[in-house]
Amino acid sequence: MFKQKVVFVVGAGASKEYNLPLGSELKDRIATAVRFRFEHGLRMVSGSGNILTDIRRHIQNDPDRDRINQYTRGGNLLADAIPSFVSVDEALHYVSESREAIEVGKIAIIYEIIEAERKSTLAYQTATGRLDNLPPGWVGEFFSIAVAGARREDLSNVFDNVSFVNFNYDRVIEQYLFWALQQRGSASAEDAKKIVDNLNIIRPYGSIGRFAVQMYDPFGFGTSTSFDPFSRLSALGTYTDQKPLHDAAAMHNAINNAKLIVFLGFGYHPTNLDLIDRAAGGFQTTTVLGTVKGIHQSNHALIESRIRQNLKSADTVVQLHAMTASELLTELRPRIQMLSS
Repeated sequence: MFKQKVVFVVGAGASKEYNLPLGSELKDRIATAVRFRFEHGLRMVSGSGNILTDIRRHIQNDPDRDRINQYTRGGNLLADAIPSFVSVDEALHYVSESREAIEVGKIAIIYEIIEAERKSTLAYQTATGRLDNLPPGWVGEFFSIAVAGARREDLSNVFDNVSFVNFNYDRVIEQYLFWALQQRGSASAEDAKKIVDNLNIIRPYGSIGRFAVQMYDPFGFGTSTSFDPFSRLSALGTYTDQKPLHDAAAMHNAINNAKLIVFLGFGYHPTNLDLIDRAAGGFQTTTVLGTVKGIHQSNHALIESRIRQNLKSADTVVQLHAMTASELLTELRPRIQMLSS
């Protein structure tokens, strides 16, 4: 069990273990979805038909007859910008003067993430409406550490000292833990949902929607049920919005009290990394472990320095490892257990 306060900072590389896209893959898919082209001004030959239908439904009572063109132009503006940036967030920031480009981009994110959830290794089995076989990956390794040394009656409290700072829009953590609590922890579905709902998950940029446990719920993991994506825009942000969607105090409280901070599948984009900072009064001795698989070694010293700077402590121990998220939790399990016990 985690007896000390631990923060897991989760990036796209962690969800990639469950077959969700990296940022580079997501931006390419979004560029395709929002590039609207029409043959003879009528038949659409590129772009997402679902997004176009949603736009038309959204503006059907708008007296401005040019609104549909404003949205398609916004989509094309974003599609043109995306190849020059490493993430869709950066591209959205670049075109942020266009409200229509931002809205079309966010709707594309919602649809692409839901489709990725549906194609992931955590997808529901359509025959049963359940996740019958838990796949390997980092959340399973995390769950194993969390329940180590616990008794069944402790199950509702095993995550009490854990906070997640989740930069992903998906619901991978919630989906896995909901089913693991039942299949490996002998919890009832009701108790598992309650435990998952009480997880301290801080999402700086929001989510594509709350987590629902039914396969065909509009908020279900990888849902195929119809919904109005415009109704979800306020719950989803990007760094172009210039502020975390969650209370900054919640972020500072988690970081200030953390004895151990673990970066998993994180890309260390400076804008995102600088959200992981400490206000005055936190622990002066914190250990930081992080994955840097795929990040060139010449960047490691700068990343370590930036982390120490943000945590406002020269005594902070930072160790970066060229591992995946699951490899780090497996190989460094004894260290993680000792630091958090």
